[in-house]
Amino acid sequence: MKTGYVGVGEVIGERCRAAEYHFETESGAKTLLELASASEYPPLYRVLDGEEESAEYLVPVYRRAQPSIQ
Repeated sequence: MKTGYVGVGEVIGERCRAAEYHFETESGAKTLLELASASEYPPLYRVLDGEEESAEYLVPVYRRAQPSIQ
């Protein structure tokens, strides 16, 4: 079974291995490995045995404001 997340936005860049993706923080750019522990993000820390298809990837997304529903 595959799992994931769904959202509304526009992909604005190329995919990147999750372990190499950089996030802008108040203290500068950091990788997900620097921001999340194995217990917080287990897929990032699993052994892949060279299987690119099984690797975790991220893409930069521009999130559009959505009207609130009341």
